Amino acid sequence: MVQWSLYKLLGRYQAATGQPMSLNQLANDSGITRSVIMTIANGQSKRVDLKTLNRLLDYFADKVEPVSVADLLEYVPGEPQP
Repeated sequence: MVQWSLYKLLGRYQAATGQPMSLNQLANDSGITRSVIMTIANGQSKRVDLKTLNRLLDYFADKVEPVSVADLLEYVPGEPQP
């Protein structure tokens, strides 16, 4: 199963900058709605929206280098799909 790994990237952000980032702050700063950020963070998203993925990568590219799709999406073999 492919799943979002947003919290891992937020952890890298904190390690790189020394400051934590809330999901609300990420939504405000990235221009992605809070509801979409929360859906991704809670593992409830059933699809990958390329526009959202691109916005997140663009946002983190300036803050956490290098950044790639593999930083936001993770394949977990054998996990059943909900």
